[in-house]
Amino acid sequence: SPNGTIVGDIVASDADPGDSLTFELVGGTGQGFFSVNPITGEIAVTNASVLDAETTTSFTLEIEVTDEANATATATMTINVTDINESGATAPIDSDSNDNEIGDSAVAGTPVGITAESYDTDASDSITYSLETGLADNDLFAIDPVTGIVTVVGPLDANSASSHTIEVTATSTDGSTATQQFTIDVLDETGPQITSVKVGSTTLWKPAFIQYVDPADNLGYEIPTGPDQLKTLPWFGINRIYISFSEHIVNSLGQTIDDADEVAKLFSVTVGDYGLLSVEYDDVDYVLTIKLNTPISDTFTSPFSGDKLRIWIDDAKVTDVAGNPLNGTWDNGVSENSGENTLVGDFDYRFNVMPGDVSQNGVVQSSDRTLTLASTTSFTFFGPYNKFADVDGSGSIVSNDSTRVLSRTTTFLPGGEPMGPGGFALIAAAIVGTDSEELKSDHKVLRQETFKRFDNK
Repeated sequence: SPNGTIVGDIVASDADPGDSLTFELVGGTGQGFFSVNPITGEIAVTNASVLDAETTTSFTLEIEVTDEANATATATMTINVTDINESGATAPIDSDSNDNEIGDSAVAGTPVGITAESYDTDASDSITYSLETGLADNDLFAIDPVTGIVTVVGPLDANSASSHTIEVTATSTDGSTATQQFTIDVLDETGPQITSVKVGSTTLWKPAFIQYVDPADNLGYEIPTGPDQLKTLPWFGINRIYISFSEHIVNSLGQTIDDADEVAKLFSVTVGDYGLLSVEYDDVDYVLTIKLNTPISDTFTSPFSGDKLRIWIDDAKVTDVAGNPLNGTWDNGVSENSGENTLVGDFDYRFNVMPGDVSQNGVVQSSDRTLTLASTTSFTFFGPYNKFADVDGSGSIVSNDSTRVLSRTTTFLPGGEPMGPGGFALIAAAIVGTDSEELKSDHKVLRQETFKRFDNK
């Protein structure tokens, strides 16, 4: 209250009618801070600067009243000081001296280097902190309402955004609020991941077919992830492998990838080591293309006409622009992206090619030709089109497809597993996914001779 504010009055009476009374402040803790009107008895503030409920909640005033006969009387009066809102919440500051940054590999709950701090000088008021919901960047972080410590909610992606700006709100118990923005840098700590593997053909596949199987990128057929990864690919002419990465990649020296880097290796049961590969890298779409001079299983020796293949990419030879090595760890038949639970690792990927295997069970049988015939004269835009029956990738299923399937009937995938960088794998006799009853009925003699030949080895 300012000086002059009336905070109360004192009333006195005298037995002698007509006697006037005068009032005087003679003592008490409020002497010097308050005054009393000698005639009216009103009490007023004279030194407002000392009124602070946070330090002194009340004052006493000893007041003397005198009549015309100089008779006196005293009384003690208490003045209570009521706390009012003298200030509100101040704009939050960052009291953490650490840099405001977080790695994109950090787990939920990791501090980002910000501790918001706000003040309200009213002793009776306290501050809580919050991040306004609904703001894109705010939703990526959390703040402790009491301590003001900011943490990350989940993994971030430095490639998508190298920094985020949050807005912290400080709220006082008196209802006042104040806000402040803070910028958090995101450090690139995770290596590139492999997001898909596609196969294609530049010798047979037509644009209509490629558009049908890959409408987004017009490259080739994306090999499924999970359990379907090892289903055989039934197409002829496969001579391209497209490997997509989550971000831009370079070689171990930070340079553009070329053939000499030998970042990728290809192995198969029938070929072994494909040797130095011709590769091409697209730094816009982050796609590494492996170019094969001869299509996979272009020629064959009965009874094997397909092949089991293995792609190997060395994590030490591929990094992102920040120098983080490839996060390529892959669980064949399970993974959907590489490195789902790791930070680094070689890419070791398996797939199978079996031209003519429309049913994708590892052996070409009469039923595969039946499936092809059922879709004959269909196109990508018309009829009961089956992309797996369009074994030459022409965009239409015609007699040529059934002829190709017929040429591979009674052939199957070789046994064993492809070699790897560490050496050769054993090739064993096996039929993968064979419908033995149909094979017996259709090609009994060939089947018996095949097993006899391997049994003698």
